[in-house]
Amino acid sequence: MQTPTTPEQRIADALRLVAMRLERVLEEGRRSTRIDANDLHETLLSVADEIDPPVSEIGQDFE
Repeated sequence: MQTPTTPEQRIADALRLVAMRLERVLEEGRRSTRIDANDLHETLLSVADEIDPPVSEIGQDFE
């Protein structure tokens, strides 16, 4: 597998990885196929973490 060289490739790879993980937990029955705001939030954070490792602390301005 080739290492992503452009920002677009990194984003696409991160989306694919999170989608594969989500598909696996759905198949295993650990998650419902219904989505709510919390599920969307977790998914978006997972994508962001794949693109750029998480920060240890987010300031209060982000709420």
